[in-house]
Amino acid sequence: MSDDDTPAKTGKVRVTIDLRRGQMDEYEKMASECGLTPQELFNVAMTLYQWAVKESRKGRRIGSVIPNDLESLELIEMPALARVRPGGSD
Repeated sequence: MSDDDTPAKTGKVRVTIDLRRGQMDEYEKMASECGLTPQELFNVAMTLYQWAVKESRKGRRIGSVIPNDLESLELIEMPALARVRPGGSD
């Protein structure tokens, strides 16, 4: 790392997480399937989760649906999102 790449200069923070081997295998598989680097996958996942929290603050639920088939609606059940209170702060 050069002096210009230090966290103080770039504003970046290094994060270390512990994953089970199976979790890491799945993470790498998703990154590969989507044509992303591990860092890009993390950034995309954060963007999606930020949106989910924002929608939960509005009192909305998150789900998926097959286009033109509203009967196919499946809502996601995540305890962490269930703890987000409508009207919460950004």
